[in-house]
Amino acid sequence: MSSRVRDLVGRGRGLLDGGSLRGKIFRNVGWMAIALGSELLIRLVSSVILTRLLDPDAYGLISTVMVLMVFVAMLSDLGIRPMVLADTRGDDADFLSILWTMQALRGVVIAVVVALLSLLWMHALAAHWIAPTSNYGNPLLPQLSLLISLSLVLAGFSSLNEFRLIRHLERGAITALDVGTRLITTMITIGLAFAFRSVWAMALGMIFSSALRMLLSHVVLNGPRMALSFDWPEIKRILTTSRWVALNSFMTMTAAQADKILIGFSFGMGTLGVYTVAFTLYSAAAGVVNQLNSNLGIPVIRALLDKPAEERFRAYYRFRLPIDLYCMAAGTFMVLFGGLFFQLVYDPRYQAGGIYFALLGIKIVLTPLHLSGNFLYAQLRYKLVSLIGAIRSVLFLVGMGIAAWLGSIHLMVVFIALEQVPEIILYFSLRRTGIPFRVKRDGLLLALAATLCLYLLLMG
Repeated sequence: MSSRVRDLVGRGRGLLDGGSLRGKIFRNVGWMAIALGSELLIRLVSSVILTRLLDPDAYGLISTVMVLMVFVAMLSDLGIRPMVLADTRGDDADFLSILWTMQALRGVVIAVVVALLSLLWMHALAAHWIAPTSNYGNPLLPQLSLLISLSLVLAGFSSLNEFRLIRHLERGAITALDVGTRLITTMITIGLAFAFRSVWAMALGMIFSSALRMLLSHVVLNGPRMALSFDWPEIKRILTTSRWVALNSFMTMTAAQADKILIGFSFGMGTLGVYTVAFTLYSAAAGVVNQLNSNLGIPVIRALLDKPAEERFRAYYRFRLPIDLYCMAAGTFMVLFGGLFFQLVYDPRYQAGGIYFALLGIKIVLTPLHLSGNFLYAQLRYKLVSLIGAIRSVLFLVGMGIAAWLGSIHLMVVFIALEQVPEIILYFSLRRTGIPFRVKRDGLLLALAATLCLYLLLMG
């Protein structure tokens, strides 16, 4: 028996230490499990502590400010990450320096834009262009956005070696960077919350997080040294390619941030704060898949493009199997026990978030189907990706507008949960692009999502 155990251990070490695609995937999954497990634990602990120190309005305020930050950042997205992951020059030091220069300049520019918008917002409040009773009439909002704009500058100077390591499926150093930054930042934010008992604790914590991560990205991550490089012809060529990425990012951002804008405007900062807590927990659970997709999706499919179609599809569904199982289990748990979880963990001010959390469980179940878009990214078909994203976003915004008009926060969360459905349908309609659809796997996820929707409808 001991010889069999030693043989299994030897095979496992050989697989993990080998240079095969499967070995790299297993190593990356292990590192991401550590990163995501720590993130989920840290988020849950910090959420429980901070919700006892801060009012729901604090979460609503910081969420509203982040809408502006994300809007400006995604509107100016240059597609640097997918370029490093998919371009054949992703390891070239000169190419990385050009991209890093563009990223740094972009960070400064968008920070200036946010600062100007914040000052204009302050003037609008002082001139009574915005009613003091409005959900966007709180004077803290422009002040917070002005402070947090500093994080955009700091993020712009982060090393691109993170993307280069992801390109080669080397996740170890990135995991250490993420866990260390998150743990230190969380402790400091909680300390600030004890001291100030206000939204400024979260704002200052975000600035510290951006600064620490930027510095550590240059110290911890191996690779070419980042340096300013102004090769204007190459920059112009990159901008020509990245315009489609920018369009897709803008549409994706619009859909992703519409919930915060409309909930805050239609239902107040308190409701937005409760929703933000539920969405933060959903994001922690969905982060498992998002991290796997972000770090493995494009590199894995790029490595499979030269394979025969059937072999490529088999490998893709093997890669997706743990993702499917996780999403089915996590989504089902959220739907069945979301309300009970909020009753046991949070104080009465936040218990309405239980139904939001349950509805977002549907979104997790459908997430694996969304990974099909990696086939288009791996083929550098940014224009098609942008078109699909635009159609999805328009349909989503129409649905959200209807929910806001009807005054139903629950219907709004339903549209949020089903946001990806139009995009999924379009992906599976593009068979000539090499995107697969297997009834036994993809159909099962659709059936489970439909069943959970019916359950929530019947439970009322």
